[in-house]
Amino acid sequence: MSLLAVSLVIFSALLHASWNLLGKKVSPTVAFFSLAFLAGTLPLTPIVLPFVWDQGTVLFHLLPLLLLSGFCQAIYCSALALSYAEGAMSVAYPLARSIPVMLVAVISSVLGMQALLSLEAYIGVFLVLMGAVLLPMQHLRDFKVGNYFSRCMLLALLAASATAGYSIADKIAIDQLADHLPQSGLIVAVIYIWLEGIAACIFLFTVQLVRADDRHKLKTVLASQKKSIALTGAMITLTYLLVLWAMQLSENISAIVALRQVSIPIGALLGVLLFKEQLGWVKSVALILLCAGVFLILSPV
Repeated sequence: MSLLAVSLVIFSALLHASWNLLGKKVSPTVAFFSLAFLAGTLPLTPIVLPFVWDQGTVLFHLLPLLLLSGFCQAIYCSALALSYAEGAMSVAYPLARSIPVMLVAVISSVLGMQALLSLEAYIGVFLVLMGAVLLPMQHLRDFKVGNYFSRCMLLALLAASATAGYSIADKIAIDQLADHLPQSGLIVAVIYIWLEGIAACIFLFTVQLVRADDRHKLKTVLASQKKSIALTGAMITLTYLLVLWAMQLSENISAIVALRQVSIPIGALLGVLLFKEQLGWVKSVALILLCAGVFLILSPV
């Protein structure tokens, strides 16, 4: 993989951890992340519309996958925001990033979307599970079943499950879209990101606009956090575009996906440094296990 591709992916990982950090620091609410998602999607509209204007038939066939992906994105966005409001970023972020890698690998293998998992991948699944067990602890004596039913943990796991859901739906949908569009892979990816973003915003805002309290939160956050919303939205979109660009520069997609997970320790360390969250040796071991497990799962079969 070229130095440029490596640089793009590492910068993307830094951006991913950073926009999560910004969201937790400024306003860890569903309203904030929803508005940021919208802010990152709308600017793509003038670019995308000319390409999709005459593709009604294709988009109609993709509608079930787009709705599934949008629904999962909305669940992810909501669960992530609420998990940050309930607990430590150094716990929620690594779980939300590592568990989906394991779930996608296992589900894709079962559904026949990829080859059967290798021995290394099975070891990686075990390491991810061990890391998830250790992550909430400060000391080994802290092991209590109740620690794994905290709102922060459950919401982080819900976010992770939703990530696995939209990742699988996206893989199927974007392959179908690429088969019907003559544009380059990068343009197809931009088109799909916009379609997925619109679907996610429909679910996010439909739920929030129904309740008066949620409408008030949207207005309050928008009035007080315009700059942070715009910045977070731009970072969310740029994060994906950098990875897509890197994919155009390298044939080793597995290496790119694996390299993206450098955001796991980055996100955890940012939580420790900026929010003064406790790290401790047990959490450090857990992070090492999560990262090692992710790389083994993503290793070539």
